[in-house]
Amino acid sequence: MSSDITAEARDANVAAVAGTTVTLMCATTSSQQVRWNFRAVESKKLLVVHSGSEINPELVARHAVIPGKNTGRSRLVIVNVQLSDAGSYSCMLQTSTAKMFNTELTVIGDVSTQSAL
Repeated sequence: MSSDITAEARDANVAAVAGTTVTLMCATTSSQQVRWNFRAVESKKLLVVHSGSEINPELVARHAVIPGKNTGRSRLVIVNVQLSDAGSYSCMLQTSTAKMFNTELTVIGDVSTQSAL
């Protein structure tokens, strides 16, 4: 059984275990720029993950955006998910009529370390 999670950005809630990989997807076309935003659970600050052209330097180590040029799906991949990654992710299609889809990511502590306590 794989510990990795893949979800559509339209999915309201996604849960992942810390240390796994999460992929959030957003339906798009090859001509649409996609902007990914993140708001942490306990923060009012909105953080731009990907502006449509580059990834936020603070997040580049564990976050990657794979454009949907050939697949019709822009993907936000978060490797080695941490508790600090929990929060609201939004995918905004940058067109003349901007569309936004939100996903809430819940991160559960590493099960292997919890069982050892």
